[in-house]
Amino acid sequence: MQIFWVILYLTTLVLAGLIIWGASVVPIEEILESKPDGQTYQLTYYDRAKPGVAKRSETVSNIALNFGPERVFNKIPPGRLAASWVGRMSFDEPKVKQISVKQSWGTAKILVNGKEILNGGGNTQIKHTFSKGVNEIEVFYINNWHTVTFKVVIEDVIDYYSISDLLSHSKKNLNIDDKIIYVGLYEAANGTSDVTVDVGEVSQGNILWLDSYDPIDWRIVDAGKVKSVVVASHAPGSRVLGLDKNTPISFTKKPIGVHSKSELKCHCVAGTFHCYGGENLEKLESEVTKRTGLELVAYGTSYAARKIEPVPFNDDMREQIQQIEPTKKRLRAQCLKKSNPDFDTLFNSQ
Repeated sequence: MQIFWVILYLTTLVLAGLIIWGASVVPIEEILESKPDGQTYQLTYYDRAKPGVAKRSETVSNIALNFGPERVFNKIPPGRLAASWVGRMSFDEPKVKQISVKQSWGTAKILVNGKEILNGGGNTQIKHTFSKGVNEIEVFYINNWHTVTFKVVIEDVIDYYSISDLLSHSKKNLNIDDKIIYVGLYEAANGTSDVTVDVGEVSQGNILWLDSYDPIDWRIVDAGKVKSVVVASHAPGSRVLGLDKNTPISFTKKPIGVHSKSELKCHCVAGTFHCYGGENLEKLESEVTKRTGLELVAYGTSYAARKIEPVPFNDDMREQIQQIEPTKKRLRAQCLKKSNPDFDTLFNSQ
């Protein structure tokens, strides 16, 4: 019986996908031309329970959706969401571009000038030669999970550094007096996967390290002091906006992975103990120095955020970080004293 329901479920997904893949979204001739500051796309939402029926359409500047299980679009829960984007890009000559795709549990399909160049699930990066003149771009996505994480970025081809190559590159291009500002997130906290980084209040630091698991559009505020940037992301598709066009940016697929706040939030229930916060912060300073050879002077971390403002990484912060593990140990010991009594004690008959 279980096999029957599995087969029925998979068949439903396939049929819904076929209908949505073939659906006419918005006529290409009605899509706006690319704007000078980026591409413009027509985004249309679909409910997988009602294949082929467009629920809503809007103009957007990015191909991105990012939200949790509590978010609903026009009564479409994440597990039933499908979407399409249609737009144009123009080039004066044939141009090789990199297409980065980040998706969680879902399936994506990309067409350029009516030709399929990608169809499948998982994260990937491909190179595609766009034709001279106007190129028509169509992106389709079917989500198969209770959350939605999907992003497509079309950009110049990026060279990624290994950890050792990044250190060699840093030594050649940076000065001993340069200092690091580290910003670490797991993901963005909004639907368009962009995060504002305000470095205006940081008195020291001119090298910005932007670290994440999911791809993020980093929007830098007060970027005049930023000499160069390192972007470290596990998934493809991160970008940096708001910098001077001559500011060098280095990319690596090996993030440091510290995205925890220093504040501890611990829970104790009948001897079961767990803490949030402070994870891996003790390794942050040493990892930054190991990878760049430079001093860490400011940092900003969180699991997810819309905006982040780095704070000084000084002796007070080092002391606070050093107290994280002893504090956990002390609170855990207190919690264990509150463990459940045995059955005889708890249910002792009167």
